[in-house]
Amino acid sequence: MTPVIKWIKHIISEYLLSALLAIVLVFIMNQFIIISLISGSSMYPTILNGDIAIFSKINLDEIKEGDIVALRHNDEYLVKRVIALDGDKVRIVEDGILVNGEKIIDETQELRIYMSELDYSLGDGEIFVVGDNSIVSYDSRMFGPVSKTSVLGKYVFRFSLSSLIR
Repeated sequence: MTPVIKWIKHIISEYLLSALLAIVLVFIMNQFIIISLISGSSMYPTILNGDIAIFSKINLDEIKEGDIVALRHNDEYLVKRVIALDGDKVRIVEDGILVNGEKIIDETQELRIYMSELDYSLGDGEIFVVGDNSIVSYDSRMFGPVSKTSVLGKYVFRFSLSSLIR
């Protein structure tokens, strides 16, 4: 076998191995995680516009209050914080949100949501989600509770592209 043919076989086998490894990694990542480029400021200051966020697809049946989730609602992908679970009672008042009678979001004068008072009793498998930056967030205050089955992943961590470039 000539050195040229050996070299060609070596290159092909290396590229084939790299391509196969890349395919396996993409398959594994697609099964267990979601990588999302965040667009918007509804989760500010927790997650910033332009951040890359990682969400886990594991244990989605174990969603709890305070979790940040990626979900699909009416063909939109949203990232929000879970503030209430099935069986909870949510009341939206002029200056905040109460869950089971306890105020958990207190809107300051500048951030009032100016909505009519609403009451929700969450049914089986429902959650109530809001953005951390309530003044700009499109969330359950507008569209009501969502099904747990609409959750695509639970937030794990984020990083900024600008921090990688520096």
